[in-house]
Amino acid sequence: MPGRGRRSAPKDPYATALRLLSQRAYSTGGLAATLKRKFPGDERLPGVIERLRKLKFLDDRRFAENCASFLARHRGWGRFRVERELKSRKVPEIWIAPAVEHAFQETDERELVGKFVEKKLRGVRFPLTPQKFGSLSRSLMRRGFPANVIMEAIRDYRRAVALIDQDDLIEAAEEE
Repeated sequence: MPGRGRRSAPKDPYATALRLLSQRAYSTGGLAATLKRKFPGDERLPGVIERLRKLKFLDDRRFAENCASFLARHRGWGRFRVERELKSRKVPEIWIAPAVEHAFQETDERELVGKFVEKKLRGVRFPLTPQKFGSLSRSLMRRGFPANVIMEAIRDYRRAVALIDQDDLIEAAEEE
């Protein structure tokens, strides 16, 4: 039956690039690598990339800023993980630092760590076992947060829990 199933890939790199860009954003390097895989040895690729740049369909600065902001706000990743992700998406080094800086002007890293710690430690009794502390620390490090911010967040959470427990004891004593 015609029109059913998967369409075959167009033989034109420009049409393929437009189709790819309509599905999601790419950095210049990321799109170039994808097109090189689909069209090995095609000499039209540099022209396609340049044409897309001139039409402003490819803008590494804008891509880096949008991606960094999304990863920080919605995925809750820290500065180091966002940098690593931008590098893996082939964003030029010149745009990574400003994009990450811009993303973390809008998003407070300590707040992100605090939310994650609260979520992970809800219902856990203190003091933390070495295994639980290590597990929590490693998961926050993988998310790209610096060690000093992690330690502060765990201490702050512990203090807050201690205050809540103390308030509960005071209320129980008052009720008696």
